[in-house]
Amino acid sequence: MSGFISWGKYSNHKLTPLEFYWENELIEITKQNTPMNVSGLRRSYGDVCYTTMGTNLCTKRFSRFIQFDIKTGVLECGSGVTLSDINRVSVPCGWFIPVSPGTKHVSLGGMIANDVHGKNHHKAGSFGNNISELTLYRSVDGKILCSPTVNRELFTNTIGGLGLTGVIVNATVQLKKIASNTLFVEDIPFQNLTQYEEITAESDTSFEYTVAWINAHSISNTTCHGILSRANYVDTRANHLSKATDVRLRVPVTAPNFFLNSFLMKLFNHSYYLAHKNKTEAIKTIDAFFYPLDKVDDWNKLYGKRGFFQYQCVVPMRSGIAVIKELLLWAKKQGQIPYLSVLKKFGATPAVGIMSFPMPGYTIALDFPNNGKRTLQLLNEFDRIILQANGRLYPAKDARMAPSTFQIMYPQFTSFKQYLDPQLTSDFWRRVSV
Repeated sequence: MSGFISWGKYSNHKLTPLEFYWENELIEITKQNTPMNVSGLRRSYGDVCYTTMGTNLCTKRFSRFIQFDIKTGVLECGSGVTLSDINRVSVPCGWFIPVSPGTKHVSLGGMIANDVHGKNHHKAGSFGNNISELTLYRSVDGKILCSPTVNRELFTNTIGGLGLTGVIVNATVQLKKIASNTLFVEDIPFQNLTQYEEITAESDTSFEYTVAWINAHSISNTTCHGILSRANYVDTRANHLSKATDVRLRVPVTAPNFFLNSFLMKLFNHSYYLAHKNKTEAIKTIDAFFYPLDKVDDWNKLYGKRGFFQYQCVVPMRSGIAVIKELLLWAKKQGQIPYLSVLKKFGATPAVGIMSFPMPGYTIALDFPNNGKRTLQLLNEFDRIILQANGRLYPAKDARMAPSTFQIMYPQFTSFKQYLDPQLTSDFWRRVSV
């Protein structure tokens, strides 16, 4: 297998993962008593998915479908099974993953370890809310079955536990029954964040999925242009609408650092908003709606060798929109406007995972090219703002937050440490746990 670095390409390390096929191989590897990190497709933006001090294990071949009941939608499979594989098997049978991230190039184990969220958090919570049981292999205990009723503490610390409590061997997830493999999608433009709040509140009751794109270049004290997309699975009455065509591209090489620049992204953002300034309706495939970036393979190469940061935070409902506006205004003032901005609303469903990122509020993901010290200073100021608002950052996206920041945002950090597998680690954990 070829070497890899993090998806954000911020790390200079190129590591070669060690694949394992069977549980007995995993047992032999752990007998070596060396630090390990376990990951699937390594699509985390930061450094939770590798260690530069030890062995990097890959679950890619740990991808066996164990059981799928097409009547109940209960699926049991190995942790290396990808979301793409699950969709290929389940969707034709009328079932879909209950909570989907923005890419299907992730593993089941990775979705559990990072307790991923989707566009339907207000309806379904995060991914961990839909896991009925899982099997861990711990270097000190061997195989352990965990569920809400069996080894509950280990179960709740593994969901969102960043792959540090043990190797997830397999898991059982309850899929969602769907009426079709296409969705009825409405795209609604808004001119400011107050309008966004109003449209989102109205959409929560009648739409399964909601997500908003923001033109961060348009931010001012009174404006913030964006488009809210809301969707439900189609019924027969919607078939008169045209279906979107799925087209895939590939970025063959890493682009020069100057390829994506502020002028080009400003032009794109303004043009995209103008093209969607009127409300539109369409039928979209599951891939087109949930995984638009998957149409461009290796799109992270567009940011060049220096890579990029994705800064994702969540802020409590009461102050969330005001804080998000403050972030965007500050970025514009510093001349570092994010190239891509995605805004979602988290509902009130409590996460199962002790260390899970989602909480009731608004979450925004902002993509910044890595411009060195300037970008790091900007994000450090963001941290200060988010801490003051009692918000938190998403570890799966992080590559640079300070230990004090992490430990304040996740006060359960202290109790979580007692459930760690002593052989498992990551560069992220070594960075934030000191």
